[in-house]
Amino acid sequence: MANILICGVVRDCERHISNDIDLLSNAFSPEDTLHWLFIESDSSDNTIEELERLKNYYQNFIFYSLGNLRGDISSRTQRIARCRNHYLDLIRSGDYQDYNFKYIVIADFDGINNRITKAAITSCENRSDWDVCTANQSNRYYDIWALRHPAWSPMDCHEQFKSLQKIGYRPYKAYYLAIASKMTKISKESEWIQVESAFSGFALYKPHTLMNASYEGVTEQGEDLCEHVALHSKITASGYKIYINPQLITGTGNEHSRSTFIKLLLLLIFGGGGFDWIKGKARDLGFKF
Repeated sequence: MANILICGVVRDCERHISNDIDLLSNAFSPEDTLHWLFIESDSSDNTIEELERLKNYYQNFIFYSLGNLRGDISSRTQRIARCRNHYLDLIRSGDYQDYNFKYIVIADFDGINNRITKAAITSCENRSDWDVCTANQSNRYYDIWALRHPAWSPMDCHEQFKSLQKIGYRPYKAYYLAIASKMTKISKESEWIQVESAFSGFALYKPHTLMNASYEGVTEQGEDLCEHVALHSKITASGYKIYINPQLITGTGNEHSRSTFIKLLLLLIFGGGGFDWIKGKARDLGFKF
């Protein structure tokens, strides 16, 4: 029997969170004791009410609401980092130190992890030389912003998109090279891929990796930063290894991968420039991002 802590940051997850928790509960061994820790903020639906209901249904279920952070923190990524650091603070507190967790699982609860199975979780036991094991999808790998790999995605893809336009690439071509072209399909039979950072909606952390690391949502220059990259830079600086496990398939195509190709199509048809332009044009056409 092992103790597993599953953490998540949730906002407007009323429709998905119950099903996601049910799927994860079934994916781990029934001999394991699951603990749930959620940090909520800024929801405009009934997420808090749903969390209250689930708290009465699942054992070892704890959630905290940080209320409306938008009034004080304008950056979305900084708000997410604030919430994620809250669960890290709780993990390091005395409340959890007695459980000797085998894994700390960080997961998204917006319907992305809709194909996770016992076999996927068990595949992480096929080797022991990892400290962080991150997810794959059966369709295209979508989470390029969180990805750092020296050949595949060595820099912030959003910054690359801007930089390519500055040296003369048209927005469509720049967006394709910086983001869409990197959304490759990773075969389930592929070798594990060592990375500097990855997430893709689900990751298993051995507890020692999180004891001295933290999330950051903006750079020193105030630019938005994927919070997972900041955390993982501290983890790898400590000598720990992060992998994508191709067999850890947690979902199929999702709204993130679909929206990327819609944005690409918008740039091809209308031209345009940065991400604010893309979002505005998408809204004009009835898409939601």
